[in-house]
Amino acid sequence: MCKPCTFLRLLKQPEQSLVVEATKLHVSGEESKLQVNLTELWYSLCKEDKSLTFQDFRNVDPLVPIQPLFSVWNEVLCVVVGDTRALLYLDSLLLFNSSSCPFLLSHVAQHLPKNRTVEWGHEKLHPRIALLEGLVSGIILLLEKELAELEPQLLHSLEALQTAYDYDQLGILRKCSRDLEVLMKKCDSFYNELENVLQDSKLSFWILGKVEGELNPSFDSEKLEQVEALLEPYLQNIRMIGTRCAHLDKASVDVDQAMMLNFDLVRNRFLGFDLLGTLLSCVITFVSVFVGYFGFNLTIPIYSASKGSQYYWYGIVSISCVVIMISSFVLVRWMRNSGLGI
Repeated sequence: MCKPCTFLRLLKQPEQSLVVEATKLHVSGEESKLQVNLTELWYSLCKEDKSLTFQDFRNVDPLVPIQPLFSVWNEVLCVVVGDTRALLYLDSLLLFNSSSCPFLLSHVAQHLPKNRTVEWGHEKLHPRIALLEGLVSGIILLLEKELAELEPQLLHSLEALQTAYDYDQLGILRKCSRDLEVLMKKCDSFYNELENVLQDSKLSFWILGKVEGELNPSFDSEKLEQVEALLEPYLQNIRMIGTRCAHLDKASVDVDQAMMLNFDLVRNRFLGFDLLGTLLSCVITFVSVFVGYFGFNLTIPIYSASKGSQYYWYGIVSISCVVIMISSFVLVRWMRNSGLGI
């Protein structure tokens, strides 16, 4: 596969255009492997649709991560969700190779008219609608599979953190939370795109297989409503996946915040003991400096052979104890008022 190149370079050196592998599935069920030149494909699509720019077309580039997309270019429907990049023609599906390509191909093939008995009114489901339904349902299954892989790890981390403080489990929880947020955003974007799928006039023409200006308001609107009813269960499935993601994300955020609060409490306790030790050291150091500065040669009263009065010793020790107690009380009071706790 060639390296990505700029649009100007593509025009000057078409032989160095970005070539990607793809698989084409016809409505007859026949599959064919292709080497797709994106520049030539862009030229073929923009012959009649002058509004299509090369940057818009790069949305189907497997090397460019973008948001979910449903768009019609010159009677070709572009569908992009995650690593799935597909172009739906009137009689075939062009799917750019990715990790999900084999599954989507087999799943879409099951929705082709020759492999199903679903009827649309008095007619069989149109091939382009069957391709669209198979692709949408396959993408939803991939989203469910992605959630099914994340959910056990996330639940295990949540249960483990309820019994013990483990930084490793907390790291796993945060990694799963980031992946869950990405999945949730993907579901929300896909839901919005699919919900507005029939509000695009170009997409309506593509669904009905007509050119602009040939719509019959009475008959065609009924068919569009049937297509909307066909897509409604998939909207509900996406909504359910998004709801599960939201609940798991809220649980992970709550546990993460609780863990950080517990870590802060433990850290504050260590800080309190450290401050008390520092205070005690400062008082003892101050007393030592004071005694040494005035030249006191104080002896411990336990030695009966010592000479001189012991009142100075008792006085200095008593004052030191009082200072330590008062200072400790003030320090603890300040820490509690500051929310540090001890």
